[in-house]
Amino acid sequence: MKKRYLVAAVVFVMLLNACAPVMVGSHYVRSGKESELIKEFTEKLRADNLEREKAGLKPLDFCEEAKYQSERLQKQLLKNCDED
Repeated sequence: MKKRYLVAAVVFVMLLNACAPVMVGSHYVRSGKESELIKEFTEKLRADNLEREKAGLKPLDFCEEAKYQSERLQKQLLKNCDED
């Protein structure tokens, strides 16, 4: 009986050693992609607002435009927006 527990513990530790780096690494990759998407969104919004200003139009609101992004990206973009 003790041998089964020992084998199970060894297998668990081996899996943990293999899976943990992959899980942590995927988190950083996902965070990096989100950061890149946020950067792209803000740069595009700034460029669009510059063009709108040149055309004499009212600039687009950051928080309002963020609502049209993917759900995951919305959470990041809307952190500093006031809830209405």
